[in-house]
Amino acid sequence: MGQQEIELVMGTLEAFNQREFDAVGTKYREDATIRYPQSGESIHGRDRLLGMLGAFEHPPRWTVTQARSMDGGVIVEADAHYGEGAVWNAVLLYEITNGLISNEVAYFGAPFDPADWRAPFVTIEKGRT
Repeated sequence: MGQQEIELVMGTLEAFNQREFDAVGTKYREDATIRYPQSGESIHGRDRLLGMLGAFEHPPRWTVTQARSMDGGVIVEADAHYGEGAVWNAVLLYEITNGLISNEVAYFGAPFDPADWRAPFVTIEKGRT
């Protein structure tokens, strides 16, 4: 356990990047739930997920910066590239049940400049100005 779940999620994101949405659907349970807490949206079921993906005009491309297993799932930190230089940071939480994704929760945030007052206490990560 652990590595199998990471491989499942990484394969899901790779299929998403290739726009192979039917392959994405095979990674989710039929009764899976996907939530976007910031907008209050929930997608209930694989069929609705596939419908949403098919209607998505400009889906992002994912660059995973870190993936780690947790008890029964996977936590992913990633950059969502929306084109024309727009990159949002994301944290994706996956629950895995019987080898398939049963729940996903996704949080998104636009990058922002660090506060000047924190400068004496922080290190700026590579890739940030």
